Amino acid sequence: MEDHSSGKGYPQSNPLWQDLVEEITTAQLALATVNASFALGTNGWCLGPGDNASFFADAIPDKTFKISSINGVLGWLPPDPAYASIDGERSWVIPWMEDDLALAGAELWVNRTIEHARIAGLYATPIYTYKARGDRDLSLCGLGTARADF
Repeated sequence: MEDHSSGKGYPQSNPLWQDLVEEITTAQLALATVNASFALGTNGWCLGPGDNASFFADAIPDKTFKISSINGVLGWLPPDPAYASIDGERSWVIPWMEDDLALAGAELWVNRTIEHARIAGLYATPIYTYKARGDRDLSLCGLGTARADF
């Protein structure tokens, strides 16, 4: 639910945010009913509403619920400052490591990724990046909590 021109989420007044919380709550009840061995979380182009990006931390108080986002505007925006107000145990930054605006040839942005890791470290938030294994398995590779002295 991102405004692609700003990279920020739609305002919290947009009813889609509350609808999403209700759907997540229903899914969490279903997980508890079947005694699932996994938890739920968010991931998208924005952390939360543009006027309250840490919204999910309060709207879904369950500490097992993870809160994350890919850095907005296809990775051009740095990690959202709202990460600083979310418990680092339940949040992580996912940098957009490549640039392919023309969808013609991916280009890795190592320096941007390192800078975003540095910023995430200032917020005490781990960063994760995807690593492909074989031709089908996609797994998260934790880079750990970034340090400000990168």
